[in-house]
Amino acid sequence: MLAGLLALLCALGVAPTFPRASVRLGIARIAAELGLTFATSLLANPSITWLLYFVVVAEAFLAFPLRLALGIASAGYALAAAAMLWWIGPLHPREFLETMLSTFTGFVFVGATSRMAANQWRARRELEALTTQLREANERLRAYAQEVEVLSAARERERVAHAVHDSVAHALTGILMGLQAARRLLTKDPQAASERLSALEEAARQGLEEVRRAVRNLRPISLDRKEGIKALEHLVAEFAERTGLEVAFHADGGNHLPEPVATLVYNALQEALTNAARHGRASRVDVAVRVADGQLTLTVRDDGAGASAVTPGMGLEGVRRRAEAAGGSLRWQTAPGEGFELVLTLPLPQAVAHG
Repeated sequence: MLAGLLALLCALGVAPTFPRASVRLGIARIAAELGLTFATSLLANPSITWLLYFVVVAEAFLAFPLRLALGIASAGYALAAAAMLWWIGPLHPREFLETMLSTFTGFVFVGATSRMAANQWRARRELEALTTQLREANERLRAYAQEVEVLSAARERERVAHAVHDSVAHALTGILMGLQAARRLLTKDPQAASERLSALEEAARQGLEEVRRAVRNLRPISLDRKEGIKALEHLVAEFAERTGLEVAFHADGGNHLPEPVATLVYNALQEALTNAARHGRASRVDVAVRVADGQLTLTVRDDGAGASAVTPGMGLEGVRRRAEAAGGSLRWQTAPGEGFELVLTLPLPQAVAHG
């Protein structure tokens, strides 16, 4: 019978302590082990069966929360006391107390050691889980960094493309129209033609410098040399001189324009003047800048051929995107024979709006 009980205990002990399928199943298993251990201790010498109680207590502290493990250990200690009382009998209280005191010391030692082992095991599992999470987070961060790098490169290419387009297209359009005018003057007035060619040479030199500055991510040169509205006025006068178009400029509401408003308005005016000369075949362009009610409004109207529909190219589309990104808008209207009108609206910083 004793051999059968020990065999059952061994069978229960074969199942792994970690992880538990459920708390209830674990409690049932521990209860069965305690019952078999108690039965064994009634049939065998307690000096041998004490080790079986220690095994059950160790398993309880390894597998269960502290409060539940203490309850199991207390139940085991009570069963061990009952078995000892069975063997010693009530007539030897001193021997009984000495034996139970040493047994209590053993229970405490086994419980504390098992608890420390359980804490170390759980800490190792948590560390492994955190290491896995950190590795996954690093992989996601690396993938995100690569995505940001690709996106930043694409945005930078788009920015440079728009910057070069704004400067090159504007400069080349003015130079082309100036060359056409100089060719007409060449036979009629060589002196005037020579002066026009000198102005065009300077325009080409400035256009080249604009390209270099655009690639270096700097503002247009005119914005560096002049401030705000003055830079726009200079742009209009220079364009009129190069192309021979009649360009009227009117500004109302102040001179200073903060960044990035100044650059965006400058590029929008460049695009409007270039389109008026290159596509609209206009003879007159009216430019108006108004700063009021916390916003800036740029209106450019020409008397060119107009169109029934407009498909915005890189220049107009780029200005519109930048305007919308700044909280503003870019709109236009045109019709065959009625010219082209472009209106840019941008919000101004509070200090400028109330300045």
